[in-house]
Amino acid sequence: MKLILTRDTCPACKNDMVDEIYRMGYASPIMKKYLDDFYGPQGKGVEHDYLANATYLLKKCRRCKTVFQAEIFGDYLMSKLYGEWIDPALALERANSYDTNFYFNYANELMLILSYFGKNPYELNFLDFGMGWGKWCLMAKAFGCNVAGIELSEHRKRHARAQAIEVLDFEQLFSRKFDVINTEQVLEHIPDPLSTLNESVTSGKAGGLKL
Repeated sequence: MKLILTRDTCPACKNDMVDEIYRMGYASPIMKKYLDDFYGPQGKGVEHDYLANATYLLKKCRRCKTVFQAEIFGDYLMSKLYGEWIDPALALERANSYDTNFYFNYANELMLILSYFGKNPYELNFLDFGMGWGKWCLMAKAFGCNVAGIELSEHRKRHARAQAIEVLDFEQLFSRKFDVINTEQVLEHIPDPLSTLNESVTSGKAGGLKL
């Protein structure tokens, strides 16, 4: 089990010509204070022992100019982050406190999508890749669309199932076809976003949308 994964190539274009532009150890007082200030109010807070030998390391791709984090959390630490360091109950409470504008924007977005297809909502299959607490899925369901979601956090998956949202595993993508695949604020959290994007696109129907 690897706590920290290292990316030696650009996650956006796979180029291996990259330059280091910044580094700071997670054990440094500045970094520890930042993590405590940011994550402390959100739940259990960061367990610094897991990060003692890790480095916040930024590199820049010479080809596409993408700046990326070279050392990232593996699956275990990602589960720690979203399941313990960030308290799921507090995160859900915050998600449930969104104001009317939040839901208006989702409704407006979905009306634009439906107008693009010109079909009845029940004829359309939507996937939210990284659905979080399922807010986008619920809005799409309210319009009458067929909706499924994919999510890393077990807490969020249980919550989605309780809201009657179909939850898929990544492997199930390849046996399904969707008119719309939504990936809002997701790809930046994935170790290999280009490969994941290419794989998820294979589940899109011809003429479909990838958001």
